[in-house]
Formats: sequence, structure tokens, C-alpha cells
Amino acid sequence: MRTLKHIVEWSFVRSLLFFFGLLPYEKGKVWMGAVTGWLGMTFARKLQRRMMDVLRIAFPEHSEERNRQIIRTTFENLGHQAVEFLTLEKMDQAWVDKYFEFEPTGAEAVRKAVREKKGQLFVLAHTGNWEMLNQPMTIHTGVHINLIIAPMSNPFGDKFLCNIRRSLGTTLIYPFDVGPNVLKALARGEAAAFASDQNAGRRGLFIPFLGQPASTHTGAAVFSYLSGAEIFFITNMRLPNGRFRTEILPMGSIDKKKVKDKDECIKEFTLRYVDILEKYIRKYPDQYFWLHNRFKTKPLPEDEIIPRRDFDLKPY
Repeated sequence: MRTLKHIVEWSFVRSLLFFFGLLPYEKGKVWMGAVTGWLGMTFARKLQRRMMDVLRIAFPEHSEERNRQIIRTTFENLGHQAVEFLTLEKMDQAWVDKYFEFEPTGAEAVRKAVREKKGQLFVLAHTGNWEMLNQPMTIHTGVHINLIIAPMSNPFGDKFLCNIRRSLGTTLIYPFDVGPNVLKALARGEAAAFASDQNAGRRGLFIPFLGQPASTHTGAAVFSYLSGAEIFFITNMRLPNGRFRTEILPMGSIDKKKVKDKDECIKEFTLRYVDILEKYIRKYPDQYFWLHNRFKTKPLPEDEIIPRRDFDLKPY
């Protein structure tokens, strides 16, 4: 029964992708966004309620209409992203030059690390179009990216996505292989990319995020401690003209020879990430992926809620 459900789901999605992929790129994005926006607002009522609950806490100053607009935009962005994702297989330097601009200081810092064969840790978030980060970064900076991913529940969709993700050389690392494979990649001077804004379960640190405690992944900070690799916070934001701006914020690295308290150091770097992520979300609320059940894991009475701190990193 589950296999049949997966086949039906993927057949429907693949049909939409095929049809809208036949249209010119910009028109296909607009129409696919309209379809997913309508589907989400018409049928995904449970998701809408959960998203609205989070938005009311995160943005008490917003009207209900403003929050509904953000929810609709979240569904529409799924459609835009799907059509954009289809371009990855044929992406080249000319396509990147046409549709992308890069924050120059961070991009040059990545190029320098690549030249010097120093590993990098990319901390990604589900903002803008995160799926359009790896290939453009590879083309623009020469970096080889190892992307840490969890398999999708639908195996047909998972195979399709993974094949395209690999199309320009991105290496995929699954959770059970993270430790040794990430350290080997960093030792080769490559990048390991973590999407760190999802629920981390009981293994995460509980840090206030958007007004309530959220279990937060610490992977990037842990691997910086183990390897000395520099951490970069990277987003790929949509621009009003249909282009993207890839923003790269160097966040420093951990020299474990100078660290007196490993746990406190990892907490600090994780707090830096949460701080800059929330600033981005508050500046661009229409570009965040509000569909995640970010607060699924609730803190127990014995769990520490780590106080937030404000850092100097600012969104562009």
C-alpha cells in the first residue's frame, strides 16, 4: 500500500514537472507556483494551522492577513523551486552569470580555501532556493561540495532529486556515514554542507528560535572543532528581478588547541548560527520554508534552554 501511495504521489508531481518544464523558464516558474500555491491553500489545512501558530509567535506584530500571505508564498515557492531545480542538469557558466550574483568577500574566502586545500563547512538554511546553492557555488568558486542529506520518504522522488544533485559533481553523504566521510572530505580540502535548521530531536541543543525553544543541530561546530575548518553561513535569496543572490558569511573556525571548554565552544558557534538565521528570517519572512515542523521535539524539565546572544553578523 505504501509503495502504491508513493507511485501515485510521484506520478502526480512528475507530471506537473514535465508539463511546466516544457514552458519557457520564467513562465514555467510562475504557473507552477500558482498551482502549488492553490493546492497548498486548498488542501493542506493542517499544515496551514501549524504554520500560522508559529508565525503568530514569531511575528506578534503581523496581521492575520500578512501571515496568510507568507503561508501562500511558502507554497508558491515550492512550485518556483521545482521548475528551477530542473535547470541544474543543464547549468553552465553562462546560466550562472545570467541568473546569479555572489557576495564577493565570502566567495573569495571560499576560493582562497579551495586554492589552499583547506576544508570548509557550509551551514545552509531553507531560505530562498537552497537547492540552487551547490552547483552555482561549484561553478563560481571551484569548490567540491559534500552534501549531508536524509533520504526522502518517497524513494522515487529521492532517486530523482539525488541524480540531479549529483549532476555537477556534488557528493551525497547520508546520516549513517557522516562522521568519517565528512572528516575525509575536509582533509581533502573540500566542503561539507549541512542544512542545520531542521528539528534535531533529542540530540540537539535547545535554543530559543522565533520565540520558542527549538532542538538545534550542532554538526558544523563539532566538525570545526575536530578539523579546524572554517564555517560559512550561506543563503541563496530570491531577488525581485527573478535572479538569485548567494550570500556567504564567514563565521570563523575553532582551534581546539586554544579551547578550554569544548562544549561551551560548540554552544557558542551554534548560537552564532541561530542568531544570523533568525535575522535572515525576520528580514525575509516570505523566503523561509515554514513547512518544517521545527518545534516537534519539546524540551523536558531537565533540559537546558541555552540563552540567546546577539552577534555582529548581519544579513545583507
